[in-house]
Amino acid sequence: MKINNNNIRKMLKTYNTQQKDNKINKTDRLKKRDKIALSTKGKDYQMAMEAIKNVPDIRQDKVDEIKKKVNSGTYNIDAEEIAEKMINHIDIGI
Repeated sequence: MKINNNNIRKMLKTYNTQQKDNKINKTDRLKKRDKIALSTKGKDYQMAMEAIKNVPDIRQDKVDEIKKKVNSGTYNIDAEEIAEKMINHIDIGI
């Protein structure tokens, strides 16, 4: 093959076309990324977790109520009720 301007132009044109094709394929690959879709159950779980995060660890209204009863001497504990609840929890494996 003789090397002249026409042959060089043809080679460069072919080379440039291949380079453009490679760039297009790379762009297409970047556009076709994996997607994630949550099921309804997953979305419900996510909402529940957010709601739990917003609930305070200590229910101050209950603490204040019990403190008030203890200080006034009106807080009574039913030992039978406590024992019954302990037994019920053992039965169901909690």
